[in-house]
Amino acid sequence: GRHLVLSNAALARLLAADPTALPPGLPLAEAFRLIAYCGLFSPGEAEMLIASLQGDAESRSHALALPDGRRLDMQLRPIPGGGLLLLL
Repeated sequence: GRHLVLSNAALARLLAADPTALPPGLPLAEAFRLIAYCGLFSPGEAEMLIASLQGDAESRSHALALPDGRRLDMQLRPIPGGGLLLLL
């Protein structure tokens, strides 16, 4: 499966999570579940995104509504070599 290579402190702040909660090597499925747990999207959305990571990745975007009313655009972009770039 796919694994997290890098995350930054801004994501941890956005999630109000410990910066060590998203370490390199964490399976992406677990990262998406943590993001859902922190309220960025629902558990059902997390499972849908996890399922979409199986097989060939395609570019896609997903609108996220934060609990404080802000909205984010999450973009998933495949990169050469089978990687996936997640932008928030």
